[in-house]
Amino acid sequence: MSIVAQSEGRFGNDMSSLCVGHLLGIKFFFWCAVLRNRG
Repeated sequence: MSIVAQSEGRFGNDMSSLCVGHLLGIKFFFWCAVLRNRG
């Protein structure tokens, strides 16, 4: 039971970090496009 809880907790942390990384990637891509258009 504890092993399952640990694996689920680890999976949840990975998913949240992936979501944050995905959002940061979108912001980075967006600003790159904006700066490229301005330049």
